[in-house]
Amino acid sequence: MKKITVILLAIALTGAYSCSKLKHIKFTNTFTAHLTVPANSVVDQETTVFSDDVSTDVQKVMNDNSTTKDAVNTIKAEDVTLVITAPDAQTWDYVKDIHIYLSAPNIKEAEVAFKQNINENGKELKLTVRDIELKDYFLSETFKIRATATLQKAITEDVKVDAKIRARFDANLLEALK
Repeated sequence: MKKITVILLAIALTGAYSCSKLKHIKFTNTFTAHLTVPANSVVDQETTVFSDDVSTDVQKVMNDNSTTKDAVNTIKAEDVTLVITAPDAQTWDYVKDIHIYLSAPNIKEAEVAFKQNINENGKELKLTVRDIELKDYFLSETFKIRATATLQKAITEDVKVDAKIRARFDANLLEALK
């Protein structure tokens, strides 16, 4: 009788552990938007640029991670990086401050990341990420990025920038089954 009790207890504990392990899923996905900062000789004045619509490809993201939109509890940005792709010699030394905003259809715009007092000479710029909920933006079919920047130097050519947002998804599969 003791053996049966021990075996049943072992089975119950294994099942409970497996359920709790399957219950929560965490994964990341990176979204990339393309921005063009037009040539500009005006310094110390804010410049605004917009991306085209960025497809979230949300159904593929959900399928690739064995979850559903209904199971997602929260999505937050983990990392926002801006990478200059053209011209080849351009660095971030022309920008003083930058702010990145997300918008999506029927959703209020939100500031996602920023960097102030920039003193960078590379092609890659990591921003400070705000700790805000972004679920509605990344579960919509598309979103847009608006970037505002204060220039500290004139730029004589358009600057092409990739804005990369790595988002962390937290999902609860058991919630989706309710």
